[in-house]
Amino acid sequence: MMGLQRDVKILMLQIVLIGMFRESGKGVQISLAQIPLNLKKNVGFEFHMVELGFPKLKNLLSTLSERLGLETTKAHVRYHPS
Repeated sequence: MMGLQRDVKILMLQIVLIGMFRESGKGVQISLAQIPLNLKKNVGFEFHMVELGFPKLKNLLSTLSERLGLETTKAHVRYHPS
């Protein structure tokens, strides 16, 4: 996948993730298993984490964790905005 196309897909996924966490509300715990389903439902393209440079979903989430205040456990993500 070409660099610009890859970067645009990553940015779109990040935007959808930010919206998902903000809609869920502060302190709400979201199952990691639900996130890919929500992403597929809300983006208009097919994606594979490895092709985007992320071995796992948690690696993509880590790009947002500090900015959004995400706390990731083995099976869940919790949103703690500052």
